[in-house]
Amino acid sequence: MTGFELYKIYLALKAHFTQESYDFFKYGGKTRAKHSTFENRKDRYFFEKLAKKIDGQTAFNYMLANLIHSDRLWIGEMFDSKCDNIYKDWQKRQQSLSYVFEQDCDKILSQLENKKISFNNMFQCQRHQHPEIYKLLLQQEISIEGFIILDSILGFFKEFDECLPDDVMWKETSKKCRRYKPFLPACKNTPHYRRIIKDKLKKYELIA
Repeated sequence: MTGFELYKIYLALKAHFTQESYDFFKYGGKTRAKHSTFENRKDRYFFEKLAKKIDGQTAFNYMLANLIHSDRLWIGEMFDSKCDNIYKDWQKRQQSLSYVFEQDCDKILSQLENKKISFNNMFQCQRHQHPEIYKLLLQQEISIEGFIILDSILGFFKEFDECLPDDVMWKETSKKCRRYKPFLPACKNTPHYRRIIKDKLKKYELIA
């Protein structure tokens, strides 16, 4: 992979997470990037250096993981050890997503016992108040992948959008999750994850 090829991937992913008008999947990851423009960029060195460091698919995943974490990330920051750790954590979650989701469910259900509320209460949204499930995400108690998979099954994002129309924090989270969702094959396998939820509810004796 060349620095220019990496640059094109970076532009496409960054545009996907920051621009409403661009959809990575709709446009097949293509942009109007020109080699002449790349040659004149002051940060060209970073793309070329990263291209030598990692192969194509790894580079794609590395940038995806870090742009999910922060869509404001500059290419020069991707050599920081923090970005390496973000990628490694993301990679681990992808490799054992069912297990991660099970852990997320356990944390959610433990909240039911602590707060003495129902499963449905976790997703109830009152105007100007963050729902309990969203609080767990903000506190990093559950993964963003688990949060998105739950929405694929229960469809609560729309209600949160209507309930928190002026909440800047939720707007950013909602956008990030919707943009990330197409990169998660797990969201197309909802019966599998629905069974996990059902089994967990049975374990906690919350359903007959």
